[in-house]
Amino acid sequence: MGWRAARSAAAARRQRQRALRAKLETAGLWRKRIRTLTPTEILGSETAPSARLRQLLDELGPLFSAFGEFLSLRADLLPLADCYELAPEPGHIAPTSARGIRALLQRELGADAA
Repeated sequence: MGWRAARSAAAARRQRQRALRAKLETAGLWRKRIRTLTPTEILGSETAPSARLRQLLDELGPLFSAFGEFLSLRADLLPLADCYELAPEPGHIAPTSARGIRALLQRELGADAA
């Protein structure tokens, strides 16, 4: 990898980090300074931070949604109510297996798909 490729990869990573931070800020889950939070914002918000986090993770895609599912299993790290909030809903679709993805790709792209 040349220096130009490494530089563009780093720029793309920084851009993705800024986009994620902006989404967290709009959801009210990221603050530059924690001291700017007021008690009214913490206690008087309409939705719990865990509910906003779950919604944000679902919006960001399947990888982030899977991270939310992982967090829901960690009752040693999060309060139990937050674990229940981050847990997948009953109608949640299980991930597709690698064999199923290969079959789908072969069906869509032809027999030469690996």
